[in-house]
Amino acid sequence: MRDVVVTGMGLVSPVGIGQGDNWQKLSEGMSGVKKITNDWAEEILVKVASLVPDATLKPEVIVLPTELRKMDRSIKFAMVAAEE
Repeated sequence: MRDVVVTGMGLVSPVGIGQGDNWQKLSEGMSGVKKITNDWAEEILVKVASLVPDATLKPEVIVLPTELRKMDRSIKFAMVAAEE
């Protein structure tokens, strides 16, 4: 059996960024489920989802702009969570 050490808990969710922010908003009863207002959603049947708002995700703080253009959105989530 091997030992495991948790060195941090980075969290990116529709409710917020970081463990503290998420816990506070969930404790207040905030939900991340909202009506989808994005243009790409007009063609799909589902109109309600939990999306991470672009305004809360700030990967440019930890990644160079030239690198950001090459990254998929999910990689940006991972980078922000890893920084947490």
